[in-house]
Amino acid sequence: MSYYLMIVDSLNGFFLEHGTDLYISLLYKNIWIALILFRLLQCGKVGIVYLLMFYISIIYLNLSLNSVNSDIPFTSTFIHLFKFLSTIILFFYFKSLIQIHGIRIYPAFKNIFLYNGLVICISILLGPFGFGYRQYGDTWTFRGFFYAGNELSGALLLIVPFMLYQLLKFSRKYYYICSLIFLLIGVLIGTKTGLLAVLVSIFAIPYLVKKNAKTHLLVRYGKFLLILFLLTIVVYMVYTAVESSGIFSRWEFMFSKGGIIHLIFSGRNQYWAIESRDFFDADFFNKLLGLGGNRTVEMDIHDTVLNYGYVGILIVYGFFLSRIIAAYRYHTQIGKVVVFTNILFLFASSLSGHLIYSATANIFLALNNSLIYFDRKI
Repeated sequence: MSYYLMIVDSLNGFFLEHGTDLYISLLYKNIWIALILFRLLQCGKVGIVYLLMFYISIIYLNLSLNSVNSDIPFTSTFIHLFKFLSTIILFFYFKSLIQIHGIRIYPAFKNIFLYNGLVICISILLGPFGFGYRQYGDTWTFRGFFYAGNELSGALLLIVPFMLYQLLKFSRKYYYICSLIFLLIGVLIGTKTGLLAVLVSIFAIPYLVKKNAKTHLLVRYGKFLLILFLLTIVVYMVYTAVESSGIFSRWEFMFSKGGIIHLIFSGRNQYWAIESRDFFDADFFNKLLGLGGNRTVEMDIHDTVLNYGYVGILIVYGFFLSRIIAAYRYHTQIGKVVVFTNILFLFASSLSGHLIYSATANIFLALNNSLIYFDRKI
């Protein structure tokens, strides 16, 4: 079922865009998660399930007590929270698969990235030919048939580093070709997250995956000059594409509204200034466990504070910190890629929302962090 998640999401987005919500994606993913939970229980991972249920119960109790004075919907809070908790469930599931099957399961993991990544790439590349929907109004930016552009960018951010890592190990020639394709996709999506994911990854992955073989000095200088020449062409092409897409006009408008801070955060810092008043005026327990209600200022770190309080911050970012430390300790090439991907993801999520709490990106986040547990070089 993991292979077809992006196909299901794009089908769901197609109907949503036409005003019909058939809950295709929700039903598909709920069945998928339920099967995974059942499998975890079969594997003896009962403690994980109990801990998640306990945390949900605490959140429910807090909202129930709080709802005496205000109408706070628990359902929307639960759906929002479960998008992150699903990441933890998926992570432990993938980790248990590695412990049971070892390296034999790796091709299946790789294919989850490949198949879903291809669906995203093809959907975006077909945008200029009239297939799918535009990201921002009449600008030359596209999101295929997917409904949520930010979540799509988050999925791309998690897929691209792994795919580039695999391509670099396979062939440098294919790495350069596919880098240009990924760069084009980043421009066509038109979000800061999408552009950040591709641009930083293209230059970071070769640095992280260094080759040990020594190369003649002249050959290295020749390659450097060739890359510099190609890079100049690519930068010009990207600049032209971005300018024609209308992104610069959008960024210029944001800058004129509130300077560089307004441009970086797309005005979300102003939403936080308003919403944070309720949080800091709340009592001790609401600060500890959050206000709930699926509040959002479109920045995940602030959304975590508002909805789940200081305890939520410890749980959510404690998970990421533990995964970064674990990956760093392995001292492998894939470990370096996992650390890089997590840091890039956290940085992007601090600038925009619906990344950590994304039903589209969570599988790739969990899958990335499980890769370090393969006992052989991948």
